[in-house]
Amino acid sequence: MIDLYMFFLFVLGIVFILYGLYVILAKKPLITRINQPIFKYHKNFVGKTIIIIGFIFIVGGVIALVYFEASFIITLALIISFLEKRARETSSLNSISFDNFSEFYGKNVSENEELSNKLNKICSMIENGERDIKKIAEASSCTMEECVFNLKYLKNTKRIEEFNIDTYNMKLYTLSSEDEKLLKKYRSFLYFSHSQFDTIVQTLAKQENKSSEEEKETVFNELKYLDDKKLLKGISFNEVDKKLIYYDISKNTTKLKTVHCPNCGALIDINIGSKERCIYCNTIIIGDDYHD
Repeated sequence: MIDLYMFFLFVLGIVFILYGLYVILAKKPLITRINQPIFKYHKNFVGKTIIIIGFIFIVGGVIALVYFEASFIITLALIISFLEKRARETSSLNSISFDNFSEFYGKNVSENEELSNKLNKICSMIENGERDIKKIAEASSCTMEECVFNLKYLKNTKRIEEFNIDTYNMKLYTLSSEDEKLLKKYRSFLYFSHSQFDTIVQTLAKQENKSSEEEKETVFNELKYLDDKKLLKGISFNEVDKKLIYYDISKNTTKLKTVHCPNCGALIDINIGSKERCIYCNTIIIGDDYHD
């Protein structure tokens, strides 16, 4: 029984190691649609992960010689621990360093004429105001993945200004590193759970061991700042009602109406059932006053 169990672990380990080597050497996509060669680093990452799991299986077989009954639990614990570590590392894969970048392009990027032309074209389009990544990719003869990679390289080397590279909407948004950190702070609340103001305040207050009253002013000022800078895509922050309006998920239920401000006469888009502040004279406009 022990011999069969050990044999199984050794064979499984060898299969994993061989398959991991295949992924690295053949550069074949693995559970991904990203093609080579631009993301060779990702293939190396996946390949090495598979190889190390293979070695863990072999170690598990060795452990079975001494602790047969506990070897399965030990092997499983080692694999889970390793995969958790690799999962954390994957979060940094989108911030690939110059060393990884040079695996494909060479140590001196400027010597790669094709790449240099692409980078110059991207810089030129951005300087002329283009912010659509799809159009930038097409004009610079890049794949979408390659274009995003090149944009990150240009951003890291300061050849283009600080941008938020939105790979969901495929757009570039101008913002500072502080803005980017602020967006990151609220991203899960706004774009995943579609939380409301009070929920955000309570959650952050609990995380930071503060009272809700202490956190309320901070959250209000930060959301207002993001809204004023037009960084909340598909979302607006109603500072009067302290309410977040998610246009992207409530297009069919949001009752937008264009009305004249009762004080200055400016045209304002307002949601029926809420309040808005006129952007010209700060007069509070009540949506229910214009309900049909």
